[in-house]
Amino acid sequence: MAQDPTGDQRPPNHQRAHTTVCTTCRGRIDTTQWYPIRTEVIDETVRLRPFCCDRCLAVWEVETSTE
Repeated sequence: MAQDPTGDQRPPNHQRAHTTVCTTCRGRIDTTQWYPIRTEVIDETVRLRPFCCDRCLAVWEVETSTE
């Protein structure tokens, strides 16, 4: 079995099921289509913030700009 960097054991051709959800509304994002994303660096950790639409992105930008 292959071991990934996080230590998970899995068969060599196993693909993880991964669902991308919106940072603002937690709705599912269709990753086969374009969607807005922002990069945030907190304490030297890079975080990708995906959004389902421009409206959710705008809400997040307003909320984070007041912090």
